[in-house]
Amino acid sequence: TIYFFNKSPDGRDIHTVRHTFAPRASCVVINDGDDGYINPEDVVDGKVTATVKPVEPVEEGDKVTITLPDGSSQDVVVDGSNKDEINSNGIVVEFDKPADGTDVEVTATVTDKAGNKSPEGSDTSTVGDTTAPTAPSVVRSEERRGGKE
Repeated sequence: TIYFFNKSPDGRDIHTVRHTFAPRASCVVINDGDDGYINPEDVVDGKVTATVKPVEPVEEGDKVTITLPDGSSQDVVVDGSNKDEINSNGIVVEFDKPADGTDVEVTATVTDKAGNKSPEGSDTSTVGDTTAPTAPSVVRSEERRGGKE
């Protein structure tokens, strides 16, 4: 934020505030156990979560835009009801678990109320083998007992 101080023609102090600096990039973390792979224990009810936490405190009127692996985005407008929670704990989003072996990315930007947009924060992870094997089938063989049961 830049402040300009001037004198009016009648001698009063006038100051102008120009907010010209973009917010810093947010910290984005895909909740994958910090190993870079989305494993079965990272998936709850078919969903994966990510946490977006602004590095600098957000203010009322700021907007956090989060882009999910499927390309959809969610805008969260900061107001009095969510500002403290966002600044303390971030924003938790969830998305459907993609197919095993898929690389996923979650990105986020913050746009302040003056319209300055932060650089993009992001995290990537790879979906590991999250598909349970099928149960083995059992076939009874009458031959094993010579045709007798």
